[in-house]
Amino acid sequence: MVNWKDMDAQILDAIRSLEAKGFKEPTVRAVYYVLGSLNVLPLTDQGYKSLDAKTVRMRKDGQIEWGFFAVKRGTSDEAGVPVRLPGGYRATVPYVTPEDWSAHWLEQCRKAHESFVLPRWYAQDALVEVWVEKDGLLGATANWIRDLEVTVRSPQGYGAWEFLHDSMKRIKREIEAQGKENVHIIYLGDLDPSGKDIPRFMREEAIAHFTDLLGMEDIDFIDLALTPQQVSDHNLPSVPDAPEVLAKIFRDPRRRWYVEEYGEIFTELDAFYALATDAATGLIRETVEAFFDQDIFEETRKVEKKYRRRVKAAVDRAVRWK
Repeated sequence: MVNWKDMDAQILDAIRSLEAKGFKEPTVRAVYYVLGSLNVLPLTDQGYKSLDAKTVRMRKDGQIEWGFFAVKRGTSDEAGVPVRLPGGYRATVPYVTPEDWSAHWLEQCRKAHESFVLPRWYAQDALVEVWVEKDGLLGATANWIRDLEVTVRSPQGYGAWEFLHDSMKRIKREIEAQGKENVHIIYLGDLDPSGKDIPRFMREEAIAHFTDLLGMEDIDFIDLALTPQQVSDHNLPSVPDAPEVLAKIFRDPRRRWYVEEYGEIFTELDAFYALATDAATGLIRETVEAFFDQDIFEETRKVEKKYRRRVKAAVDRAVRWK
């Protein structure tokens, strides 16, 4: 029997352990798996719902900050001035006076050459992306490999066709702009009937359709995780305790095919991330780096200083400094 009144400290300890593993915005489900591994709460649907309700109360009480968990339910369109930042990030800055605005951007121009760097994958043959099934795990995935400078996307299951079309168009623009020859999408999803049918759907239907529509070459779609061997190697929970979850799996029309291929194992990707973080991180990084040519990288670093001088000269020609 779980004593929820005394769970606050254990929940906070679990959160801290996830933060130490690189979870910038942990999911409630990741906390659930950590506590389950410690036998603090049962890995059941009711156990998860109770934990979810408890974390809501802890946020209301101020023990956990609002916005801490990677939960995206609802969107906003913030007022302000949208600004594109280096690396493709966007930000919204408050309105300021015209003089302040002009001074800010003039200073940015003056220093532009100092911050110029060539992209890590500049002149590389391969374009690599990492796709993760669940939106809630996108933040942790991106945080683990941010220094590798690859795009991380989440189709959220099978993905909306508009999302897939937009993603393929962006990939096409990149390979054309950068002269890439190969595209590799590294995929991580649940080990269950839908999680293992998604790679088939991506290869045979979605990607095949859009590569043909957009006139692209074949894309290498790599089903990296989860696998039965990974579940066994890292002692991950192999069957959900909640009878309603099992009932849903047993009703899935893909179950017979899935069991023949993978056996009676049903494990969420959240468990891999929360309980075998180092292994998950290492697996993703190793797979990405396999497509990276270090010799090409070293050659491109040699031209950065020359390019910085060109940036400074171009800015000086365009702007008459006081």
